[in-house]
Order: sequence, then C-alpha cells, then structure tokens
Amino acid sequence: MGNENKTLFKDNRIFMARRAYCSCNKEEAIEETKLINNIYAEFAEKYMAMPVVKGYKSESERFAGAEETLCIEALMQDGKALQAGTSHFLGQNFAKAFDVKFADKSGKLEHVWATSWGVSTRLMGALIMSHSDDNGLVLPPVLAPIQVIIIPVTKSKENVNEIEEKSNQYLIIKP
Repeated sequence: MGNENKTLFKDNRIFMARRAYCSCNKEEAIEETKLINNIYAEFAEKYMAMPVVKGYKSESERFAGAEETLCIEALMQDGKALQAGTSHFLGQNFAKAFDVKFADKSGKLEHVWATSWGVSTRLMGALIMSHSDDNGLVLPPVLAPIQVIIIPVTKSKENVNEIEEKSNQYLIIKP
C-alpha cells in the first residue's frame, strides 16, 4: 500500500463532533473535557495499538471560540504526529451567543458550560498509516480478531495468474 493510498483517510474535511452542554459548573465542564481526551487516548492505544501523545493546543491552534483545546497526536511510522482527536472546553461563549440556559438548583437560569469533542476519518487514516506498509494492512487483533486478505478482481484474464500468485503468498489456512 503506497503512501498515495494511505493519505486518503488523513486529508479530509468531514469529521464527527459531539457537543455536550453541561448544566454544571466550570470546573466540571473542564474535567469532562479532560475525561473525553483520556478516553480517546486509551482507545487509540489499547484498541488501535497506536501510540499517542496527549496535550493542549496553543492559542493559535485552538478551536475557534474555545477557551481550551486538548488533543491526542498519533505517532506515525515516519516519526511525525497526526492529530487524531480533540476535546474542547467552550466555556460559555457559544451558550451566550445562542442563549442556551439551564435552571440551577435554586431555579435561577444560567448559561451552560459547554464542551465539544470529536474524531474524524483522520483517526482511520492514522490507524492505516500505523499498521500498513507496501505489502498491505494488518489491523490490530482487538479490532480485527479474524484477519482476512482482500483480493482485487481484475476485468482481464491476463492478470488473473499474477493476482493468484501474489494472493497465494499471503494465504494462510488455519485448521
């Protein structure tokens, strides 16, 4: 799998974000932001077998409107890091802009303390980049307990023998 194929999942404009509005105090919202970042890091390391570094984004790298942005950076085979997930403490910025409120214990309306977090298909790209080479991709056993080989099918008969020979190199039959 050459580099041209491995970057398809890395370079994207589509991401999944989850927004959580906390009807709690500022400290609890900050703790939730840290908790989510820790969950992302644990999942990447334990299930995806992908080492990550947890950290904070600088003010210039932070999500627009966030007071704080935490991230996990996945370490790639080439020694570079790839942002694989983020968790944002939004404070009350968006809550005030959109007038999102909750009633506290005394019944008084307060603006929520908001968090937002997400991973993108870039996380899948990081998984592919971490566990593949020019011979293919081997997913971690926790994610793929049954390993398979995907065999391309050709439209011409000329390539069938070549594909069969290459496929047989990797075919493992277990009793």
